[in-house]
Amino acid sequence: FDNLYERLFELFPSAINKAYAIQAVDDTTGSALSLSGYEKFLSGDYKGAISIFKDVIRSYPNSPASEFSLTMIREAFLKDNKKTDHRNYIGIVASSGKRSKASRFAMRNLVSAYQRDGKIDEAVAIAEEILSTDPTDEDSMDILFQLGMINMFSNEDSSKAIEYFSRIVTDFPDDDIAQVAADHIELLNGGGLGKGAFGDKSSDENKPSKYFLSDNYPNPFNPVTKIEFALPEDGFTRLIIYDLRGREVTRLIDKELNAGVHTISWNASGFASGLYFYSLQSGNFVQTRKMLLLK
Repeated sequence: FDNLYERLFELFPSAINKAYAIQAVDDTTGSALSLSGYEKFLSGDYKGAISIFKDVIRSYPNSPASEFSLTMIREAFLKDNKKTDHRNYIGIVASSGKRSKASRFAMRNLVSAYQRDGKIDEAVAIAEEILSTDPTDEDSMDILFQLGMINMFSNEDSSKAIEYFSRIVTDFPDDDIAQVAADHIELLNGGGLGKGAFGDKSSDENKPSKYFLSDNYPNPFNPVTKIEFALPEDGFTRLIIYDLRGREVTRLIDKELNAGVHTISWNASGFASGLYFYSLQSGNFVQTRKMLLLK
């Protein structure tokens, strides 16, 4: 392409895909090929896109373009209704044994894929394997966070979740994720949560000290995901879902809530795959996060 950045912003309507693609373009090795794969993806030629993305991953395993291609190949497989094929493919890339950027990224994706499919034991086993095999800092932060979220939501084991989040705070204090992990610890401690105790909590003794909106779990999801948030005081609260264009699609909460930790599920079975945003509004607090529905 004559101007990769200009072409990039033409092709990438999604903020998530744009961020991955910018990283890919920063290292132009393989980037033109990965962008041509994305063009096929946009045109609906998912098989063609998968073929190109595989070429990038095989030929440029240590280029940022390989991570972008692994991200997009997941969406292409799912659009082509081949969820199992995707998991099998990233399993092959992950087990290549070359410790390339692509194989490490595929291992982390495999954890997410097993979570998405409800295979929590398999997800945990792979995550623990990554942590035991000389992981990079990026691997460790991502996997520790995923294990924290698995124990927070799927296993409903607060003590284990706090253990993993605490390791992030201790091992990576200068990274932005440390603050996110610390907020999750406060969310768990502030709500007085124990194993099997998830739900609304409003005990005066254990009121959260500040507002906090957690990442939804699982993410990506299909079709149900959980959202948890903390309110330090009683107040009128809204939790609203928006689509990529900023249009409101549903209100999960629109009422007075007591201070405490609250959990709500969103069943998106009636909505199309894509990027959505959820926004918590209570008092003067407003926070918005993103989530990805993949059917």
